Amino acid sequence: DSGLRACLTPEMLKNMGVNTGAFPLLAKAAAGSCPDLASAIPAARTRFDFAQQRLDISIPQAAMVASARGYIPPKYWDEGINAS
Repeated sequence: DSGLRACLTPEMLKNMGVNTGAFPLLAKAAAGSCPDLASAIPAARTRFDFAQQRLDISIPQAAMVASARGYIPPKYWDEGINAS
């Protein structure tokens, strides 16, 4: 392995909506490890644009957790604000 590659932990990928449990390399990865995304998920890739300082991540839709558009997990809900 030569060159640079993005360090995306399974936890980071899960937070991005990737179904990490469906891919053995991600499911078995140690906490904090950075498995190669292209090896873990078929057709996934990353590309870093040095000029723009931007990381492009491409993951097939089939590898994502299915949820309705606009769905917000309950762990992100709050009580709101009081109206006057």
